[in-house]
Amino acid sequence: MSVTFLEEHPFVVVMNVKHTLTTKGLTALLFGAIVLASSCKKDESLNLNNEILNQPGARTMATGTVSSGSLLNSSTFEESNAISLWQSEANPGAITRSNTVAREGSYSAKFSINKTDALISGSYRAEIKTDLMPINSERWYGMSVFLPSTYVKDPIPESIFQWHNVPNFKAGETWSSYKFQNPWRLETNNGRLVFVHQYGTQSGSFAGSKSYDLGEYQVGVWTDFVVHFKATFASDGIFELWKNGSKVLTINGPGVYYNDESGPYMKMGIYKWGWSGTGSTVSNRTLYFDQIKIGDQTSSYNDVAPSSASTPAPAPAPEPAPAPAPAGPVVLAVNSGGSAFTASNGITYQADKAYSGGKTYSTSSAIANTTDDVLYQTERSGGNFSYNIPVTNGTYEVTLKFGEIYFASSNQRVFDIMLEGNEVVSNLDLVKTVGSKTAYDVVKTITVTDGTLNITSRNDINNAQLAAFHIINKSTTTAPAPVPAGKLVSAVNAGGGSFTASNGITYQADQKYSGGNVYSTSSAIANTTDDVLYQTERSGGSFGYNIPVSNGTYEVTLRFAEINFVSASQRVFDILLEGNEVISNLDLVRTAGTKTAHDIVKTVTVTDGVLNIKSRNDIDNAQLAAFHIVSK
Repeated sequence: MSVTFLEEHPFVVVMNVKHTLTTKGLTALLFGAIVLASSCKKDESLNLNNEILNQPGARTMATGTVSSGSLLNSSTFEESNAISLWQSEANPGAITRSNTVAREGSYSAKFSINKTDALISGSYRAEIKTDLMPINSERWYGMSVFLPSTYVKDPIPESIFQWHNVPNFKAGETWSSYKFQNPWRLETNNGRLVFVHQYGTQSGSFAGSKSYDLGEYQVGVWTDFVVHFKATFASDGIFELWKNGSKVLTINGPGVYYNDESGPYMKMGIYKWGWSGTGSTVSNRTLYFDQIKIGDQTSSYNDVAPSSASTPAPAPAPEPAPAPAPAGPVVLAVNSGGSAFTASNGITYQADKAYSGGKTYSTSSAIANTTDDVLYQTERSGGNFSYNIPVTNGTYEVTLKFGEIYFASSNQRVFDIMLEGNEVVSNLDLVKTVGSKTAYDVVKTITVTDGTLNITSRNDINNAQLAAFHIINKSTTTAPAPVPAGKLVSAVNAGGGSFTASNGITYQADQKYSGGNVYSTSSAIANTTDDVLYQTERSGGSFGYNIPVSNGTYEVTLRFAEINFVSASQRVFDILLEGNEVISNLDLVRTAGTKTAHDIVKTVTVTDGVLNIKSRNDIDNAQLAAFHIVSK
């Protein structure tokens, strides 16, 4: 798994799209299909677009300004109607033309969402989008993105650009049954840029997901991106990504795309699905796009790359501050490959210990970006070494310290780090990320359930390495669940037996369900004192609960915990109350972590005497651990 990555599996997509259509919109989209689908048979492309246009809710517009050269679209948002030329999915006023910042000229496109916004297509989003790519076609994309200083780190990610698939109607897929929503997307994730790639088989079965860490994102400057994408299942399929002029990712076919009837379409802006749950520390997201260019197969990097307009230079690096004091009890600190050392924050790192495999290397060179040079002047390195630390089961914050002390050029060392078997650092190239002989720390949170915290390396190019690490115990006594405010109508332990929770609610053994299967674990569950409620589940593609109630308004508390999967994008699903989608694209590992309690409270009005809870799977099976209903 190197940055230049030969992917042998195809991509597949999950998507729930609701469109509205006008006669004017139909004309615009059919015209766009004729312009863009020159490599397809006319009847086939029109039939596909008619299938799409017949879906409820679709609205279409012409896509930007078409150039006379090899560019299909070029927009710098200088024209007063520039925003209206794009198809969009957003609340009114969420996408505007702004003169606050511009990559070129005086204007850019501003995208802004708030947690209090009305849901768009079942989630929080403000995005513009292109027409469908013709099948087996090739596209070049260029764009520049500006994240303002208010774009602070958030543990819940959001997409800033992505490619969506549509159903393969020839294969029998429909808008409600086909797999995979956005298998190619660039996320901002806890202060970093992360590219996520989901892939499957040509028949549409899910095979896996991989994330590529592209380094920390910068605020207050424009970041330029170029993408080269040929959407085909054949061996000539390709996906290439450049960031600020440097190629950061290559995925080759076969398997870059799987749908043999239609290509995907691109979306740019903000899509923050995680606001439907808990864990986010922000309530607003705003960013800007400029210099969007889209070219066909005759285009090249230079045709679509943002122009050489000056990007504000980052402020001179300040003198490195001492390492921050740890926020919690330090369980263990180790100077990998080195001797005992007390850092500027008071942590004493013990001489290298508790390792398996690898070798040591050191340097006497000064290390930039730190006052604790000694910690970064030694390393443990190898193809697959590890540290295995005995700990009490619980939640821990692991600070991993790196410094490239051997190589001076990028792409000479690329590697991954796993915690408890989960890949938490992907394709790390220290020279490309921060430079040679420069301190670089990565902080991750992990839950341990087997009494040993495992840190494991995996090499992609040359040997992996680690300079030092320290572990902080983040486990705290979890408060009992709150007592419900209202009359309890029903409480069910999905997939399990009767249980009385810490808030006094007695959850009845699983009942009043339709469809699904049960699954259980004996593992401890983080973020709760009521582990039993989350150690069982009812799961399936489309199961439900039907609870007789009096007509009225109810508060429904839905309890979840991922007790089967350990990586993001392995299970994604939706929950509907009374037929309305109230939870969209829930990925519990991404949102809360594995074996961690995650509750969502929703209010619903019942008019037919039955409160219906329904599931819908996007990737793998949907699941539910427990629920209770309180009258309001």
